[in-house]
Amino acid sequence: MQLVDEVRQELPRLGTRKLVDQLKKHHDTEVGRDRLFTWLRQSGRLVKRKKRWDKTTYSRHGYAVAPNRIKELVIAKPNQVLVCDCTYMRLVGRKFAYLFLVSDASAGLTGQTVNVDAGSIMS
Repeated sequence: MQLVDEVRQELPRLGTRKLVDQLKKHHDTEVGRDRLFTWLRQSGRLVKRKKRWDKTTYSRHGYAVAPNRIKELVIAKPNQVLVCDCTYMRLVGRKFAYLFLVSDASAGLTGQTVNVDAGSIMS
């Protein structure tokens, strides 16, 4: 484990698979990948994965969910049912743009807009 600590001093985010290669090439230490995983896990030395996304949806809220009012409806003409949705697009620098879509259930997309401020479109 001392060799692992030495390598991690220089390369603190080095994962187990690459660590096995480092130990073989530079330290003449032969150790199996799975055995090293087990040792690192037991000693609390596994590298934690970095979170690479922002959570934008919380589905376990206590708010009311609207019922599906068109489930049994037969759509016979255009503009009989309009469907709206709002989603986000990730921009550079941890910013988001919001995409608002309006589509006709029988004919496809009828309108859209993109804005960096969700409140200005929805009000």
